[in-house]
Amino acid sequence: MVRDLPAWALQENSDPKLQEKSSLPGSVAGQSQASSAPLLPLMTIGEAATILRVARRTIRRMIKRGELHAVRIGRSVRIRRQDIERIILGDTDD
Repeated sequence: MVRDLPAWALQENSDPKLQEKSSLPGSVAGQSQASSAPLLPLMTIGEAATILRVARRTIRRMIKRGELHAVRIGRSVRIRRQDIERIILGDTDD
């Protein structure tokens, strides 16, 4: 069964402050001019759990088992949107 992502999860920059910063000529929020790859939006464990309709603990277990990739920023754990979409679509190939 494939679930649709909520509209807010599909928006590139839902935060108006980030949109203002990224609309400045020649600059992207948090990105140097030398790099041309776009920044991927990251989600918290709670946001990922809400989208998948599972407990936060389940998300943490999936990360520990290697079923879901996580990005660690200090003590914070973030999950890439594309990894959540991969889980929803049932594509488990790495």
